Amino acid sequence: TFITHRYGEAVEITPIWIAKNLPEINYDLVFAGRYNGNMQTKAEICVSRDLCRMIEDCGENALECAESGISTVLFNKPWNEGRFEHTNIKRVFLWEEVLRALE
Repeated sequence: TFITHRYGEAVEITPIWIAKNLPEINYDLVFAGRYNGNMQTKAEICVSRDLCRMIEDCGENALECAESGISTVLFNKPWNEGRFEHTNIKRVFLWEEVLRALE
């Protein structure tokens, strides 16, 4: 399941990008956020779908997921560096580190 918070033109482009770049993956695509009529947070969506892992670049979303018991990989970015610490959050810098962090 891909959960993304996009709006406008990105809503149309996102499934095209996924199909082009990850053609071997079967997936559900969920657009979170009020722009898409979905008032659930990413953490609420994860819990409602019984998802146990999340990859995120937004510290607020990562922390909410972690506090909901979801193992969360957080990309270390300038806007979340040194913040949003939790035992369920593992930080990464590169996509190559994500699989290791999910183990």
